[in-house]
Amino acid sequence: MLNKFVDVRDRDSYSTFTSATGISILASFLTEETDDMRKGSRPPPLNLSIVTRPRSLPRLSTTPIARELTPLLTPLPEEVEEPTGAGIRAVRVAVDFMQIVSCLLVILMLAIFLISYSGAAVSSHGIKAFVLIAALTCDVGLGMWSIVHHDRPWTGPAVLLRTLTASVLLGSLVSSLAVEGVFPSDYSYWGLPLSQAGAPVLGLVSAILGWDLVHVVLSQRTVECWARKESK
Repeated sequence: MLNKFVDVRDRDSYSTFTSATGISILASFLTEETDDMRKGSRPPPLNLSIVTRPRSLPRLSTTPIARELTPLLTPLPEEVEEPTGAGIRAVRVAVDFMQIVSCLLVILMLAIFLISYSGAAVSSHGIKAFVLIAALTCDVGLGMWSIVHHDRPWTGPAVLLRTLTASVLLGSLVSSLAVEGVFPSDYSYWGLPLSQAGAPVLGLVSAILGWDLVHVVLSQRTVECWARKESK
């Protein structure tokens, strides 16, 4: 009986010790957690790598609306490409050839006048003939260059030179129509009547001038791109 009493007491003592130990551990844990909360301690932040983008670099968008809204971000073409089809090249060569023939024919008429008419070189008609011959010679050179390089687009300097030539032709045409005519009133050639001696020259010069103006208008973008390159 005594042994049973001792055994039961020992068990109660062990249980009491274990309970006291568990309570003390729990109390110490709660105390530490309370202290941490009072101190304001926080768990360490997550180590996330954030990729930063420089603010100076624009963000390009691939949507059509974004391209329209941000035209400065869309690269401009450096060079204007002309159509390179066989039909386009054939038309270009044919027009250039007809222009060269027309220029040479007018130069021949003016040369005959300067040679055959007495005092033509020092007269006002002769001076206008020399200016017109110089402009037409330049146009012939441009036409030959265009035929040789028929597979290339026109360059900026070539278009500017053709613009200058067209300006001279326009001035000569206006002067001939408004003032004294192409030739003196008593000059004729190839059996033409005196009143119609200047008509072939005026007609051919008008056709040449028309093609020059059309070519300058079509090549306007080429001149703009060339001027942009020169300004950089």
